[in-house]
Amino acid sequence: MIIGITGKSGSGKSTASSYINANLENVLYISVDNIVEENIKGNIIEKVNRELKEKYNMGPYGRVEIIDSFYAEDDEHKFVYEIFKKRLVEDTRERINYYKKTGKDIIVDWFMLEVSELFDDCDIKILFKAPMDVRRVRVINRGNFKAGCFEKNEKSHDEKNEGLYDYVLDSTTDWKPTINKIFNIANPSDIVLGQRDTISVIIPAYNCEKYIKSCLESLKHQTYRNLEIIVVNDGSTDNTLKICEEMQYDDYRIKIINQENKGVSAARNRGLEEVTGKYISFVDADDVLEPDMYEIMYKDMYLNTADVVRVGAYVHDRSGNIRHIYNDNTVLVIEDKGDIIHKFSKGELSIAVWDKLFTKRIIGDTRFRENVYQEDTMFVWDILKKSNKVVCDKRQLYHYIKKSDGSLTNKIFDEWNFELEKYAEDFYDYIVNNYPDNKEDAELFYFNSLYFILKRYMRDLMFVKDNMNYKDRINVIMKKVEEMLPLMIENNSVSEKNINNISDIKSKLLQLWR
Repeated sequence: MIIGITGKSGSGKSTASSYINANLENVLYISVDNIVEENIKGNIIEKVNRELKEKYNMGPYGRVEIIDSFYAEDDEHKFVYEIFKKRLVEDTRERINYYKKTGKDIIVDWFMLEVSELFDDCDIKILFKAPMDVRRVRVINRGNFKAGCFEKNEKSHDEKNEGLYDYVLDSTTDWKPTINKIFNIANPSDIVLGQRDTISVIIPAYNCEKYIKSCLESLKHQTYRNLEIIVVNDGSTDNTLKICEEMQYDDYRIKIINQENKGVSAARNRGLEEVTGKYISFVDADDVLEPDMYEIMYKDMYLNTADVVRVGAYVHDRSGNIRHIYNDNTVLVIEDKGDIIHKFSKGELSIAVWDKLFTKRIIGDTRFRENVYQEDTMFVWDILKKSNKVVCDKRQLYHYIKKSDGSLTNKIFDEWNFELEKYAEDFYDYIVNNYPDNKEDAELFYFNSLYFILKRYMRDLMFVKDNMNYKDRINVIMKKVEEMLPLMIENNSVSEKNINNISDIKSKLLQLWR
């Protein structure tokens, strides 16, 4: 369902739209006014001029002239505005069609809705009104008053057309009970969050021409618009850079950094040097996001003054099929350090970075370790160790695609795998010395880390060049896992499947080295 909300500047329409968006779970919000601002900041001037020149031999027009076309009365500027409006309608429809895939309702908020083609697209039409003097004061107080805007606004709505609307509401009266009744809002909240804070999104990209466009499209259509999208092209040799540059042309928020191929950790660290946002997120170049992911994460972060927010994810196999779907909208606020340690060790906070939003403050000078495996695990723990409040929102908002090529997680077993053993030992010592009540969690993390090394080694056994050179170290790890296994069984910390896997690994190693 598409809900169209309109009204002249200062009519209260945007306040109402934000109120509905804040109180309904399955609604995606489109402010066409924001699209106008994004287009002005982007390449719309060049695009409009190109169309005017090629089709009508008009122009060129500067940025100020394009903006003034909103309010000018002469025929030439009216024509320029119609070209601009057409592009806004196209951009908005593109966003609507993208959002429709989610099955959620969509709010379209625009003062020119009635005189645009979008009007007929709306299933519910709501008009907000207010007297001219009230509207003028509101606009002046917002600090964006512009001479001529009210004259133009008068033409954005004809009172004779009020019969076309499902609801006509006066914003100077108490309109909320009517809105609550229309949308069945049982427990309304007056907390309406803006989008003043920038979220910086870092995407390391290496030879991902098959996926990067879908990834950037999912960022382009986020309902939270105040994004800084930093793509670190890590020495790609395919068309990754070209695709990113094409996407950048249509979205001024995309920044591209080129560097020689140094790996995912170095690419993320390079991005961290460039961020300007208050919050930071990491996205893999072959993954996609639900359109409202950052809006929900920002709300969790802001309302709880958290250091880290983690959301649920859909995990896709290499064929694109979703492996697990669960309906759990639970939001947990974790403030106890011992509880943070426990949930991290049990995997309930996940060891990934791509399902999290961090404050820039909590990251500080922490960086990813380079040329190691499980760099996400190490980074996440380095951050959680400093965190006092973590929000775990179980709604599935991120689509993680199992990697089939070009990923660090698919490299052949080598010396770097043993870095995880050392890290797990450090983790164990830190917890035992500082949080002794969490010793059982430290043991579990250490056990799982050693088990992970064994699994990786067995997975790559046929391809490991220095097979025999690792014999002693692998044997030591195998013995440690065997020694700890009874404790893990006693604590109900290991599944029957993993017990059998460990036995199978031991048998294969004995056959290999007998």
